[in-house]
Amino acid sequence: MSTLKVDSLVEKTSGNGVHIPGHVIQVVEGSASGSALIFTDINNSHLVDSLTITTKSANSKILVSGGFTFQNGNNTSFVCMVHYGGSEVYRFGEFSKEGRYAAFGSFLHSPNVAAGTTITYETRAAKESSNSGTTMVINQSHDKIILQEIAQ
Repeated sequence: MSTLKVDSLVEKTSGNGVHIPGHVIQVVEGSASGSALIFTDINNSHLVDSLTITTKSANSKILVSGGFTFQNGNNTSFVCMVHYGGSEVYRFGEFSKEGRYAAFGSFLHSPNVAAGTTITYETRAAKESSNSGTTMVINQSHDKIILQEIAQ
């Protein structure tokens, strides 16, 4: 194994930057501005928050981390998920008991897009079953999404 020692790295083409595989290129974070999301319907996912990132490198990976707090009604099956491109790509919590919860999850996503592409991730919530009239309450003031672009 060799060791490379340098005092500085200079990009070859102006504006491209220096990207070392496995290192974080950029970090974007956000949180919702609302106070509460309340719903009673079943099998419809509801947007909790969304965040966009414009890739700086082609075919980089995105480390998606997100979560929120909520109160679950009696005997209600509830799921927390991340959507990308209109589809669920990750599920970070499934709850079936009444109570207050904090759900958080992280996953590494490979969107396979060109540099300069703006992509959006959404945290969403849905009830999969419920007692009649049971309400789901999400505290949007406690939600967070963090997107980290990882060089490949």
